[in-house]
Amino acid sequence: MNQDKKVIKISDVVENQIPEFIFTENPNFAEFLKQYYISQEFQGGTVDIAENLIEYKNFDSFDSSNLITKTTLSSDIDIFEETIPVVSTKGWPEKYGLLKINDEIITYTGITTNSFTGCVRGFSAIESIVKENDPEYLVFSQSESDFHKDGDSVDNLSNLFLIEFFKKTKSQFIPGFEDLNFDSRIDIPNFISKAKDFYQSKGTDESFEILFKVLFGEKVEVIKPKDFLFAPSDDKWIVVENFVCDLVEGDPLKLNGQTLYQDKNISGSVLESNGSIYSVSSLNIGENIFYKVSIFSGYSNNLNPKGSIFGEFKTTSKTYVVSEVSSNSTTIPVVSTVGFDRSCKLIIDGYEI
Repeated sequence: MNQDKKVIKISDVVENQIPEFIFTENPNFAEFLKQYYISQEFQGGTVDIAENLIEYKNFDSFDSSNLITKTTLSSDIDIFEETIPVVSTKGWPEKYGLLKINDEIITYTGITTNSFTGCVRGFSAIESIVKENDPEYLVFSQSESDFHKDGDSVDNLSNLFLIEFFKKTKSQFIPGFEDLNFDSRIDIPNFISKAKDFYQSKGTDESFEILFKVLFGEKVEVIKPKDFLFAPSDDKWIVVENFVCDLVEGDPLKLNGQTLYQDKNISGSVLESNGSIYSVSSLNIGENIFYKVSIFSGYSNNLNPKGSIFGEFKTTSKTYVVSEVSSNSTTIPVVSTVGFDRSCKLIIDGYEI
């Protein structure tokens, strides 16, 4: 499989292994055996795979030049042409490789930079690792010599098994990339060996930059629209706390700019809480008119979340009298006294008690 690896092939020495008497009586037998072993030892052949199985599984085998799947005819060829001109032969075996143009399978005995030489036309070979609807079987095809036109695709059948090993390796070490092609400039073995770093950075800007580099060979910059949008927090606004109140007396609409106090006890000498009134507006609820009092609480970017409010405002406790009470009575029966202080000022029908 590795073209740089110098291994003595059986086809090169088989002639010398035949006994003299067999060679004398059957002079073509040696040539037959030689061609047979050539058919088994070419890149992707059974002997090649058996002898180089470890290399097929090695990351270093997945160099981009070994994974080239096709090239293109650079001129028309007829059915007798033994030299096939192409755009490039990079990534193809130096001899006895297999190529397919349209429906014709061809082998050759040599290559130049831009051509296959010594071609044997109308050859037979495995053209697919998986048979449709029967994936456990290979697809072995026979073909006949034919005419082909400039620009026709020339498929590489010599590295089918290497491509399949590469796909399985991607499935195991870099899942999600099985059916994606890498840019030809990427050092594939290096990327696979460092895939752990890529998955650990998944979702980050760095991972997207790596992804585009691997698939398209492009250096990209991740731009996030949110980084160029105005956010509400970029400005400040007034924050208020709203209270819905019932009118006892006076004109609440004239309270803008005043300070609202909430007393702690009936004497009013001790202040529980207070805050500046920012605005007052009327509020219709059914047939009743209430007033919304907004207390200034500061600005949105103020470190003090309460702003001008000191202390804590509490909802005024309310209950209902459950029976008539005489003017000289010292006890008032009500629904509940929850929320009322032990001593406080009450307002019943406008009367203070």
